[in-house]
Amino acid sequence: MGQGLTGAPHAYVQLKDLVMGPIPEPLGERPLSGETEDFAFMIFFDDDMGATTSFDAQLDFLHDQYFPRMHWAKLVLNPAKCHFFMPKIEMLGLQVDEKGVRPGNKKLTTFSEYPTPTCEKELDQFDYMTTYLRKFIPGRADHFRIMRKAVAKVPELDQQKQGSEKRRIKVHMKEIGFHWS
Repeated sequence: MGQGLTGAPHAYVQLKDLVMGPIPEPLGERPLSGETEDFAFMIFFDDDMGATTSFDAQLDFLHDQYFPRMHWAKLVLNPAKCHFFMPKIEMLGLQVDEKGVRPGNKKLTTFSEYPTPTCEKELDQFDYMTTYLRKFIPGRADHFRIMRKAVAKVPELDQQKQGSEKRRIKVHMKEIGFHWS
């Protein structure tokens, strides 16, 4: 008999947002998520990532901010999944080091080597893939709006009837003056 908790992931994410978010006055504290001159910290569901500029900065961050909040929320860490005081770590497609949080090399390679979309559906698939890194792509929505307009102007991309079935014709982007780079 299968069983599970309905909404458990959502409830856990809400808890993490409360625990790692700003603490209101009278004993207010800034949220842990974000970047300062000494550290960058990010939560993603049940994964926490952080980077600091030095060993001492990480020790202070863990001792003064991170561990007290985890203790207060009665959350425990899995030692097998914890890595502290590492110069660089790649996790969830992101790279974290003393310079902060940014897309990892594997993720950047995936995007740079992505084949040229040949139809609207393939362009949409690429768009969906970029939502994960939207924070790192300035003007992402504007770029995709322009690309969709370019694709929508091609009548061959409209669905055409052939007998009783509909099919989508593939048109190479070069034919419509679209440069993929």
